Amino acid sequence: MVLKISNQLMINLKQQILNNKIHIMKKAFLSLLLALSCFWASAQYAGLTLYYTTGKMDDAKKEIDKLMIDPKTQDKAETYLWKSNIYSELYADSSLTSKYPLRASCAPVKDPFL
Repeated sequence: MVLKISNQLMINLKQQILNNKIHIMKKAFLSLLLALSCFWASAQYAGLTLYYTTGKMDDAKKEIDKLMIDPKTQDKAETYLWKSNIYSELYADSSLTSKYPLRASCAPVKDPFL
């Protein structure tokens, strides 16, 4: 009788250890998946960030134009923020303004109430 109870306790203990290992593995896998998804999301703007910080506005404009065409990134707020920063730099630099004149799609909209 005592042997049967100790066997049952050992089986329960082994089951608990197995459940804990599975739980830890699930947490580790989900944490790794979250880290990879964050890395992938930031990688979309990595080239753009590099061009903008080094002052290569020609390359940054080409990169933001690609991102504005991509259906995955064209509706994101970060994409519009980058576009406004890059186009404002292009407009502020007189050497680049002649190369990239202000287009009608980027022109300021007149307020109809004024």
